[in-house]
Amino acid sequence: DLPETMAVREKLLPESGTISQIAMSAMEDWGSEISEQNVPVLILIEGLTMYLNAKDVQQIFKVISSRFSKATVFVETMNPMVRHFKEKSIDASNAKFNWGIKNGKALAELLPGFRFVEEHSLTEGMAVFAPIYKLLDKLPTVRNISNKIIVLEKEL
Repeated sequence: DLPETMAVREKLLPESGTISQIAMSAMEDWGSEISEQNVPVLILIEGLTMYLNAKDVQQIFKVISSRFSKATVFVETMNPMVRHFKEKSIDASNAKFNWGIKNGKALAELLPGFRFVEEHSLTEGMAVFAPIYKLLDKLPTVRNISNKIIVLEKEL
């Protein structure tokens, strides 16, 4: 995460054991800060892509591709209609939703060297907590505009 966010995080969740934190942009070469090599990695990208643009998302995946030989990436995305959404939780920060993508296959097409594995909608995940979401997930319109967790793998 960015340095100012990491300063707060370090106070709340200090590093310990095998957990370490890197204070830099996701578009920078954070992969060079990780000493492990030639091991499979799982990378989670959550709450980020919707604030970026396609070029920035591609840059993040270039960092992953250049550093790791075997990587599985779980990435949260929003629908392309994201620019029209207003979110109260980010209003005070002046942050804006900028980017979204239709589905995991479309995302994989933007990312050379990565293949689409699967995707899950937010409504699908929320059904575990609130049964009404099971019904909502069956509605194509709701399912299509819902945030998604897309699973991609780096192709060898």
